[in-house]
Amino acid sequence: MIVTNKAASSSGDMTIKIWSLQDKTCLQTLSGHNSAVFRILFVNHGTQLVSADSAGIMKVWTLSSSDVETTIEAHNDKIWALLVNHDESEYVTAGTDGRIIMWKDVSEEKKIEEELKVRKRKEEEQTLDNLLEQGRYQEALEFALGLVRPFCALKVIERLIDGDELMSAIEKLDKQRLQVLLDFATQWNTNSRTSLPSQYVVNCILKLVPPDELLELPNIRSAVESLIPYTKRHMERLNKVRQDVSLLNFTWNQMRLN
Repeated sequence: MIVTNKAASSSGDMTIKIWSLQDKTCLQTLSGHNSAVFRILFVNHGTQLVSADSAGIMKVWTLSSSDVETTIEAHNDKIWALLVNHDESEYVTAGTDGRIIMWKDVSEEKKIEEELKVRKRKEEEQTLDNLLEQGRYQEALEFALGLVRPFCALKVIERLIDGDELMSAIEKLDKQRLQVLLDFATQWNTNSRTSLPSQYVVNCILKLVPPDELLELPNIRSAVESLIPYTKRHMERLNKVRQDVSLLNFTWNQMRLN
C-alpha cells in the first residue's frame, strides 16, 4: 500500500511496517495483531492505517503515535478483502466466513461528541464555581448532586462544613439527592483524606432522617456494609494519633522537668 513518500507492508510475522520511499528505510513497525496481517489500507490522507488479519480482526492505527485507535472483531475467520470508498467514509470487508460487511467511519462523529461532552462539563463546572462564589451553597449542592458529580459535591460539602450550614442544607434535599449524597459519602469514606467530610455527612443524615425512612433507601444496605469497616479503620488511626500525641507531650514535659 503506497501514499506520498511512504509505503506500508504487512506480513505473516503479525507486524506492519511503514517504509520511506526516499531512502528505503523502515520508519516504524506496528505491533498488535496476534495473527498474520493480510490486508492494509492508508486512510485520512495517510495519517491512519486500517489492517485486517487471518483471525478476522480489523484494527485502525494512528501513525503519528503508532497507537491502535479501534479494534473490531469483524469476521470469524480470515479477512481476504479490505476496501474503502472514494471519500473514506465506508469500508468493506470480506472473509472466509462467507460474509461481506460494510463499515461506516464514525470517528469524526465520536470526536464531535467528545468535544461536546468536554464543553458541557466545563460549563457545568463554571456554573458550580459561580454558585460557590456567590455563596449559594444550597443550590450548588443540589446542582452537583443532580449531575452525580462526587468531586464537585465534595467541594460544596467542605464549604458548608466551614460555614456550619451542612445540617440545614441536607435537611432540604429530596429523597433522590439524599440517596446520591449517601453514595458519595460512602465513596469518600474509603479514603482517609476525604473521610472527615464523609463522617460529617453521615452524622447529619443519621440525625435528620428517621430510621424507617433510611431503610427505604435502595442503597442503605451496601452503604452501611461499606461505612462500618472503613469508619473503624479511621477510628483506630485517630486513636493511634491521639496516643502518639499523648506520648509526645509526656516526653516533652519530662524533658522540661529534667
